[in-house]
Amino acid sequence: YSETTMGSQIKCPIQFIIQLHKQLELDESPKGFAQNAQQQLGQIIFMPPNVAGWDWGKAWINTNTLLARYNLAGVLCKITGKGKPMLRPRGVKIPRMGRARLEMRDWPGPDYEKIAPPPLRENPEELVKSLIFRFFHGPLPAKAAASFIEYAQSKKGASFTDKQVAELCHLMLSTPYYQLC
Repeated sequence: YSETTMGSQIKCPIQFIIQLHKQLELDESPKGFAQNAQQQLGQIIFMPPNVAGWDWGKAWINTNTLLARYNLAGVLCKITGKGKPMLRPRGVKIPRMGRARLEMRDWPGPDYEKIAPPPLRENPEELVKSLIFRFFHGPLPAKAAASFIEYAQSKKGASFTDKQVAELCHLMLSTPYYQLC
C-alpha cells in the first residue's frame, strides 16, 4: 500500500478479530470468543444482513462497537490462569456467564515472552518502539508515541512484568490508530 492510503481504512470486525489474534500470537482464543466478538461488532461471518452484504467504512464504528473493540482487546490481553485447570463444583449448575468466566480462567492467554522478550523489557522506549511496529506496522504521530513512552516510563521496576506488558498492549490496542489499516 502507498503511504497516503495506509491508516485510512477502518478495519471491518472480522479483520479486527483476526489481526488481534495474529499480533498477539494466539493459537486459540477463549471458548466462544470469536462468535461473541462477531455478534458484538456486527459482522457474523457468512451471515450478512441482506443480499448486498455489509455496509463498510464508518458503518463499523459507533460508540457501542468502539467500546466493544476496546473491551475485546482487553479480554485477549489479560493475564489469565496460564492454562491451569480450576476445580469445578460437582452437581452445581453454573450460569452461562459464570461458565464463560471459568473457561476464561483456563485459557492460557498470550505468551508475553514472545511478544516482548526479556532483554526488550529493560528499556521502555525500545519496548514501545517494538510494540508500535508490531501493532501499527509503521510510525505513529509523535504525540501518540510519546504518550505510550510516558506510560511505559511510569512503570516502576528494573524490567517489565508480563502484567505490565499486557497493560501496555491493551492501551495500544484501545486507540483510534489501531482501528485503522
